[in-house]
Amino acid sequence: MRSKLLYSLAVALAAFIILASLFSAGVFLGWEYKLSDSLYTAKAPLSNIIIIAIDDNSLQEIGRWPWPREVFAKALPLLNESKVIGVDVAFFEPYDKKADAELGNALSRLNAVIPIEFADFDKKNGTSVSGKILKPIAELENRSDTGFINIFADSDGIARIAPLTVGSSQSFALKIVQKYLDKNITYGFDRFIINFIGPPKTFRTVSFADVYYGRSDIDFKNKIVLIGATAPDLHDDFFVPTSQDRPMVGVEVHASAIQTLLTKRFLNRQGNLSALAVILALAAITALLLCCLRFLTATVLSAALFVGYLFLAVYSFDKGIIMNIVYPFLAIAITYVGITILFYFSEGKERRRIKSIFSKYVSKDVVNEILSKTKSDRIDLNGEEKDVTVIFADIRGFTSMSENMKPHEVVAMLNKYLGGMTEPIFENKGTLDKYIGDCIMAIFGAPLADKNHCLNAVKAAVKMRDKIVDMQKGKKKKVGMGIGINSGVAVIGSMGSVQMASYTAIGDTVNTASRLCSKAEAGQVIISEETYQRISDKIKARSLGEITVKGKVKPIRIYDVISVKE
Repeated sequence: MRSKLLYSLAVALAAFIILASLFSAGVFLGWEYKLSDSLYTAKAPLSNIIIIAIDDNSLQEIGRWPWPREVFAKALPLLNESKVIGVDVAFFEPYDKKADAELGNALSRLNAVIPIEFADFDKKNGTSVSGKILKPIAELENRSDTGFINIFADSDGIARIAPLTVGSSQSFALKIVQKYLDKNITYGFDRFIINFIGPPKTFRTVSFADVYYGRSDIDFKNKIVLIGATAPDLHDDFFVPTSQDRPMVGVEVHASAIQTLLTKRFLNRQGNLSALAVILALAAITALLLCCLRFLTATVLSAALFVGYLFLAVYSFDKGIIMNIVYPFLAIAITYVGITILFYFSEGKERRRIKSIFSKYVSKDVVNEILSKTKSDRIDLNGEEKDVTVIFADIRGFTSMSENMKPHEVVAMLNKYLGGMTEPIFENKGTLDKYIGDCIMAIFGAPLADKNHCLNAVKAAVKMRDKIVDMQKGKKKKVGMGIGINSGVAVIGSMGSVQMASYTAIGDTVNTASRLCSKAEAGQVIISEETYQRISDKIKARSLGEITVKGKVKPIRIYDVISVKE
């Protein structure tokens, strides 16, 4: 168990090292982004944010884009009761001095923010600090506050991050929030993950044309009003985590950024050290499950471990922490697969080792039978009835021969004789049941079925008798072998207790074979009437008459086998 535990933890550590290296290199980052994007849930938009959409309907009614500056100069005063107006429309080129001046005057009377835009960036220590800036025309630049409207996408093309500052410039969203709250608010960071509230078209939206022509009944008092392009042909859109295969227009991305800043429901990615600790912990837990529990139980709990982690990730996301999902899953999966493969080969090797050792004590057929029918640590002690032939073979004269021998000499000689007598049993499909001192018990017909078990048992017995004679050649003190054989139904299987059991046969058939062995003299192979009747045409035997054996009321007829017919 200790070795199993050490091997399991070694696999978990190896999995952690591999994953930590991949994590540090940013491998699977795209997958991680996509999985964490799926954790966004729909939330209610703030009622004080309203989008005035420059949509297809507005373009049809007011005219093709870009509109004359007079349109904005006329529309903006209609929103004078709003708290803040964010105009997500670029005024970077002169149009008409009079119209530009009118628009500047209109903006000066409102609490408005208009855009600036970075055309490129200078970098310092890997961070964008400043660059070429596109600014409003002179008539507008000093008549209203400005904020940059750049929306930045990650490497996979999805917009998730909103910077608050670049160099000395503040973002469009931050400027609007400061004006709405009437203070220069700071958050302690210069960029944040936008907590998108839902798919595109979630915020309350009204057509620019409806406002321009006075058809809207929306009350803009004390509201944040954002004016921006939503018509597809104007191409101001981006894919975001909640896109659902539809791009989100830029003005709505700004609206989500504003709501995130106002509600302070910020999202933060799990720290690297924390993510690595989780990877290590999940790999170790998976290893312990596989090491200490049954395979099926460990498999179910490993799956449950990952499902539980997913629920934790969803809960943490709701609390503002984006937990890593890819690497924890890989930690569980790689550890599980690695340990499963290790156990498969190591347990197969151990199984072969056990069979090899066990086969030295009992027949290999018995080993296979026990291992195939014992799927758990509990041994089936019920047994089953089978028609078998049982042999008892006892070495005659061994006790008197061993009286003057040293113990290790007795053991060596006994091993020699018993080993020689065992070979004929295996050669004739028999199963060695046990050694009982200088006696051998063998079963034919179990655990492997053998329709010729009677004949094979007699063949083995005759060969045992002849072999021990050959082994005595040239010896002064000789031994012989008395063998008893009986056929019939016996209960076969593991007998004993759950702590200790042996594979054997019990029943009257076995007892009778043992009694016949005790009657057999050296060199005799005594078989019962039952065995004789089954193979009488295949052997030569002489009748020894009837005898009474212990445990039976009626006498039984017995035969001494002379030879097996070819």
